[in-house]
Amino acid sequence: MFDENSIRALLGPADPARDVAVPHPRVTAAALIAAAEAVPGGPDMDRVVTPAPRARRRLVVATAAVLIAAGTAAGTVGAFSVTRDPAPSIQATELSLGPVVRPAAMQYARNPQAAGDRLRALAEGVSPAPHDNTTGRYTYIHTVSWNAVFDDNPDGTARVIHPQDKHLWYAPDASGRIKVIPLPAVYPNEQSRRYWQQRATAPPRSATGTPDVWVHDLPAGMAGPTRPLSADPAELAKVLGVDTVGQRGAAAVFFAVRDLYSVYAPPRQSRAQVLRILADLPGVSWRGTVTDRAGRAGVAISVDTATTQQILILDPKTGALLAWDEVERPTDTVAGATLFLGYGHTDHLG
Repeated sequence: MFDENSIRALLGPADPARDVAVPHPRVTAAALIAAAEAVPGGPDMDRVVTPAPRARRRLVVATAAVLIAAGTAAGTVGAFSVTRDPAPSIQATELSLGPVVRPAAMQYARNPQAAGDRLRALAEGVSPAPHDNTTGRYTYIHTVSWNAVFDDNPDGTARVIHPQDKHLWYAPDASGRIKVIPLPAVYPNEQSRRYWQQRATAPPRSATGTPDVWVHDLPAGMAGPTRPLSADPAELAKVLGVDTVGQRGAAAVFFAVRDLYSVYAPPRQSRAQVLRILADLPGVSWRGTVTDRAGRAGVAISVDTATTQQILILDPKTGALLAWDEVERPTDTVAGATLFLGYGHTDHLG
């Protein structure tokens, strides 16, 4: 196996860093990977398909810097007045993820209406969420998600999904901690489930070699955004990339909303403004009532691209994002999903 010294010896005079003193890294590679995987990919991260002779992975890799930079462009909001720890999150064991993952059953699966008027009405009636009444040094966010479907043989009969249970705590300087617990594998279709059932063995983990459970403490600037989320319409529209909708489509804003809820515990005013921004997007459909994989009643909106349908499931009372799905067409494969299970503010680093 090539190490750093052997590679540099091969490069010889062509080594671009031959005479450069490289300082010791401020954080480990593991910490950087942890920070990146803590947040699903931003709206300007391309979908990557990596073919191999025996396997194919469809993987979206995230960068915390995308949302951290967005956070520095945002304004401030008022402090909360009640001091208590976050309400308990929904536990991963309570979820209905599989074994076969299917798209959510929506009230208006066909011939939906435009979502604009419904979203504006929802924005006007947004009520307080449990995390609105919490304070503390750390913002806490609990999600369960996956952003890849792995193909473990050429004909696609062994496709598998590896969900992750993620807990994130970060302070105002964006230092903090992330804990990731891999969950049992689930499957994008019945054919794949039968394949692994017949083998009577667990599907392999991804090529990244993810350990069973890992916890990383992250330095300042690495765990989350450094400024509170703004409710100012212009600033929030900038964070969500509304000015690029003409070039990239409304689906990019759906991605950005998912990313926003992955690193912020949005206050009431911000939640309402996000709904107003979604209401003004072209091509957003109202899908009516739906139950998410945590058993919560919500309302769904969607936007279609050439190959996927992006779905946001919203709390009809608080306006908060409950879930995001990316469904591949025409196979109805839930290729990416995030459940937002808990928010709050606490003085206790988990």
